[in-house]
This record gives sequence, C-alpha cells and structure tokens, in this order.
Amino acid sequence: MQHSQHAHWLDSQFHLCRNTFSVRTILLVIDFVENYTLAPQEEIQSQYYNSVQVFIFVHIVYRHVIDSTKDNKIFLREHHFYITDN
Repeated sequence: MQHSQHAHWLDSQFHLCRNTFSVRTILLVIDFVENYTLAPQEEIQSQYYNSVQVFIFVHIVYRHVIDSTKDNKIFLREHHFYITDN
C-alpha cells in the first residue's frame, strides 16, 4: 500500500513539473537499469554461466519549442537510450 501511494505521489509531481516548467528550461527524466542479461533463446548448458550483461540508461528530455510563450507552451519530448557492457 505504501509503495502504491508513493508511486501515485511521484506520478502527480511529475505531471505538475511537466505542465509548469518555464520556457527556456528543460525537464529531464533519467532511469538507470543495470545488469540486463542478454541470453539466446536456445543456449547450450555451458553458456548459462557465461552470459553477457549490459547496463541500460534511459534519458528523456522535455523542452519547449522555439515559438512557445508563457500562455502557449508547446514542448517536445526526446528519447535517448544508452546501452553499454562497461
């Protein structure tokens, strides 16, 4: 129950920030997923212990278009995905 309430609060805060961030500023949403394991659909038994793991870094940018004003806010959303085995 506590997790659900916290998730709802975070979602409402995000929507508030997204709808009120001022012109000439950006809003960043960053998520970091670690140790995503890449596994073939059918692997031989010896490959089980030698799986490849990667980090996934998700970066979403919200920014206003050039023609945005205080009264008419129009923003763009850009998605960036970074994957590395480092």
